[in-house]
Amino acid sequence: MLTETLSRATVAESGNAQYAGVTTLDTPLTAPGQGVDLSFVRMLHATFRRDFALLAEKLRATRTRQGPSGAAIARWYDMLVEQLHHHHSIEDSDLLPILRAKSDDPALNEPLDVVRHQHEEMDEILARVEEGMRGVRFEAAASEKLLTAVDELVAHLEQHLDDEERDAFPVLEKLMTNEEFEQFEAAVRKKMGLRGAAVTFPWVLDGADEPTQRAVLGQLPLPLRLVCRFVWVPAYRRTYALPA
Repeated sequence: MLTETLSRATVAESGNAQYAGVTTLDTPLTAPGQGVDLSFVRMLHATFRRDFALLAEKLRATRTRQGPSGAAIARWYDMLVEQLHHHHSIEDSDLLPILRAKSDDPALNEPLDVVRHQHEEMDEILARVEEGMRGVRFEAAASEKLLTAVDELVAHLEQHLDDEERDAFPVLEKLMTNEEFEQFEAAVRKKMGLRGAAVTFPWVLDGADEPTQRAVLGQLPLPLRLVCRFVWVPAYRRTYALPA
C-alpha cells in the first residue's frame, strides 16, 4: 500500500484551484510490522495486461473502420506507454539496485537479471510498435506489421509479468523489510508527483471491478480519494477514454 503521503504539496499541484489548500495526510496507511505489501503492484500489472490486450483489439478494429478514431487510440496509447516506461524505469533505477546491493547470491540475483533483460527486450518491441503507430495517428488502418508487433508486445508483457510475479516478487519479499519498501514507495511517489497520480489512479480505476476500485482508492488519503473521484477521474475520461 501507499504508506505515507503522496507528497506534502497541496492538491492544487494537480491543477485544480478549487482544491487549493487541501493537503495530503501524513499518517502511514500500512500498520507497523506488516510484511511487504505488493497488492498495488499486482493491480498495476493487471491493468497493463488488460490494456495492452485492449490495444491489440482496438487496432484490429481500425481495419474495418470500427471503434475509436486513430487519434483517440494514439492518445490513449501514448498514456499507456508512458505508464509502462515509468513503471520499468522505477524498477531499473531504484528497486533493482536496492535488491542487488543486499545479496550476492546468484539464485536471488538471477530473477533480477531476467527482469532487466526483459525490460530491454520490451523497449525494442515498443520501438517497432511506435513506428507502426505513425499511420494510425493520421487515421490510417493498422498495418499487418503493426498488429504483429503489438501481438508480440502483448505476449512478451504477459510472460514478463508472470516471471516477475513468480520469481522476482519472492526475492523482494525475502530481501526487503516493510520499512525499506516504504522508502522505495516514497521515491516512486516523489517521481510521480500529484500530476502523475492524477493520471495513474484513474487509469487503474478505469474499467476495474468494484473490489479493485475500493482497493485502489484505499491507497489514497481521504482528501485525495475525493479529488480522485470528482476531479481526476472525470478529467481522465475526457482526455483518454476510448469509445466502445
